[in-house]
Amino acid sequence: MSKDVLSMYQASREALIQQERALGHHGLTRTLSTTEFTAVKLIQDLRDHELAAVWGEHGAAGHSMPFTRAQRIIQESSELFKIIKEMPKGAILHCHLDAMNDPFALLRLAFAHPTLAISATAPLTSPTATIAFHTVPLTSPHLQSPATSIYTEAYIPGTILPAAGVRAAFPGGPAAFDDFVVKFITVTPESATWTPAEVWAHFGNTFLIAGGLLRYEPVFEAYIEEVFTLCAKDSVPYLECRINFLDEFIYGKDGELDCPHREWLILFQRAMEAAKSKATTSRPFWGARIIYSTIRFIDPGEGKGNLRWYLEDCLELKREFPDLIAGFDLVGWEDGLRPLADYIEDLLWFKERQKEEGLNIPYLFHAGETLGDGSKADMNLYDAILLDTKRIGHGFSLPQHPLLMDICKNKKIGNLGLSYDFYQVFTASDQMTVLGLGQLGRDSIEASSIYLILLTLI
Repeated sequence: MSKDVLSMYQASREALIQQERALGHHGLTRTLSTTEFTAVKLIQDLRDHELAAVWGEHGAAGHSMPFTRAQRIIQESSELFKIIKEMPKGAILHCHLDAMNDPFALLRLAFAHPTLAISATAPLTSPTATIAFHTVPLTSPHLQSPATSIYTEAYIPGTILPAAGVRAAFPGGPAAFDDFVVKFITVTPESATWTPAEVWAHFGNTFLIAGGLLRYEPVFEAYIEEVFTLCAKDSVPYLECRINFLDEFIYGKDGELDCPHREWLILFQRAMEAAKSKATTSRPFWGARIIYSTIRFIDPGEGKGNLRWYLEDCLELKREFPDLIAGFDLVGWEDGLRPLADYIEDLLWFKERQKEEGLNIPYLFHAGETLGDGSKADMNLYDAILLDTKRIGHGFSLPQHPLLMDICKNKKIGNLGLSYDFYQVFTASDQMTVLGLGQLGRDSIEASSIYLILLTLI
């Protein structure tokens, strides 16, 4: 083989690599300033050092092991993570409000109120027992019941008891009780061996149990404020979070189920203003908006509890709180629940109503969160795009559809998911640079629902 042939091949190979990298977020597709070049090299050198010194002994980098295990190592051993925590990260555009705070923090907030009660499917000494939390009025006889009975064979499943007493009587004490509860409201590393149906069953149950702690007016407001404050501390100044409006009410201060959706938004707004007042110049908090969500097991059509009812409710909230409602979504296990195709008539009606009223509530659908190819869940991608979704949540199956991929690129439909996320992305790619992380942050701002407003704050 002649040297010319080999040289031409090597040149073609390098050109192909650079052409492909120019399409990514690596941040090296332009000439760098001296400062940028120095920063890129320093951070890349630190990353390479950590991949060997921190992750070498574990036989895998953090992005290739269960996150719950990697998180502890990152916290305890990573200097790179400390730097990334300080880095401005743009916006969080895909999150579910009731899964954003530390579970121990949620327990702390909930147990600050004597209205919290608990029940179980069996005595808590049984390995098969599951739990549920409740809010009851202070005058409720449930709060006078003997809490220790839940640890005896005499306990009648479903009996509601005072949660504070049950916690105090737990074998090992309150801290052991908290550890016991947290196992019910988190996805553990053991779930890696479960089937998708088993994972989703557990995942759904975590929201039910956590909801019993969260959906009490004082806890709800304090929880939201903590979430926003944590975002600001993580250099995340803005977020758009999904709130599940499936339940018509949460519990009011009096322990009665009488706090409607519009009051939720008032609590949200008040928590947002409180977080803004605590933020600093170096770590600002610009605010947050709500993606109105309900679960994709509801029936289509009119009638209370059906999709048309929730769409009407979303419109009503948008009229009263135009700056808080960012969009609409249907959430839940795509493989096991209803596809978007079941709701097309209602979703088209919603778009027409918005035109009539001069409102703008874009769709921000979960779609393609499946490994299926041609399944009902996979086909959600077609409907989401035809319904003019502005973002796609997860979209695992999108790479199976080259035409849809091109449409998403042309329409700038994002599937964006910050310190841990940024760290995992940065260490997973030899080509990613700190400038590429900066581009991810800028992209998140551009893909937000109030891009032009946020530009004035940067």
